[in-house]
Amino acid sequence: MVRYVFDLASSTDDAQLRNVLRQTPMKSALATITYESEPSFFQSSCPAGADTDIIVCRDTDRDVTVGFGCRSIRTMFVNGQETQIGYLSSLRCIPEYRNQGLVARGYRAMRKLHHSTKKPEWYFSTILQGNRPARKLLTSGRVGLPFYHAAGRFSTFLIPANTMGKKLKPDSSVQAVDGPQLLDEIRDLGRQYQLFPAYTSDGWIRQCEEMYAAKFFVSGDKDNRDAVMGVIDQRRAKQLVVKSYPRWLQLCRQPLNCWYRLKRLPVIHKPPYDFNYVTAVLPLVSPKINAESILPVLNSVLVEAMQQQAEYVAVGMHESHKSYPLVRKLSKHTFDAEVFLVSWQFNDESLFGLDGRPTYLELGWL
Repeated sequence: MVRYVFDLASSTDDAQLRNVLRQTPMKSALATITYESEPSFFQSSCPAGADTDIIVCRDTDRDVTVGFGCRSIRTMFVNGQETQIGYLSSLRCIPEYRNQGLVARGYRAMRKLHHSTKKPEWYFSTILQGNRPARKLLTSGRVGLPFYHAAGRFSTFLIPANTMGKKLKPDSSVQAVDGPQLLDEIRDLGRQYQLFPAYTSDGWIRQCEEMYAAKFFVSGDKDNRDAVMGVIDQRRAKQLVVKSYPRWLQLCRQPLNCWYRLKRLPVIHKPPYDFNYVTAVLPLVSPKINAESILPVLNSVLVEAMQQQAEYVAVGMHESHKSYPLVRKLSKHTFDAEVFLVSWQFNDESLFGLDGRPTYLELGWL
């Protein structure tokens, strides 16, 4: 009898998928964390407008799900044109089942899915910096695994919600607008980036307003926007749980907290705890405008975060974004991930045919 089977998840697997998330911590330079999705995995991990498949690995002897991986296909801008692109994410395996070749077998199942459906030519993925075992395995070129091509760094910047004053000043030109009213404008700005989602009126933007209390801010004239940024609150659907700190931070936590209290910054809480943050979305700047143009809309997002009693705003940017160095300086804590272009057929990066535009990944639905 075959002990491990791989198949597509259904809604009845929700509880077991959430259980796998709780049991699969990931280490970074700052903390050991788990990305969790209570009360519903499917609601938090399958954004509107994306076609998502979840391949699960089941231990038939114990009748339990031990790992899974997700494939999400979405229409995105590539070289300014709408294109079907896939995103490979949420690769998880319970620790006691690692080193048994299950990841490679799971990718063979993913490849079979890739060839059996209307498939995109290629995918993208991210690996958290510091997750050396995952990087070593996925880029090893083993039989059945796709080709992974490094495509720069994507950073999640954690900015204290009360970061205002000298660095960020209110700007009367910033306006709050409804998401659906922004669709044409953000599509025009977004096509200047690689992998910007081609949002529609009934897709993820509307989901953010209905489920995540979204607020959107713009600067500049309607026909010539300077910058855009929104903020969503996913705390009731997604949780970043800090499990532990590295030894050096454990020793320094109390002295650092004394300093943070003097500076009126969020303290480093004793783990385990749910990280208290909201998420910035659509961090867009016109290619005609300088990098500092993002600051007024970021300030409005921070003000909104304080009103929602969040300690931090998480801002995600690829290093090719013109405002990346500026926003990185404002970050109190930063989680870096490596971006990869992934394909079972393109063994050379040049075959992807990208024309050099900056890369965009939407943190709110990664």
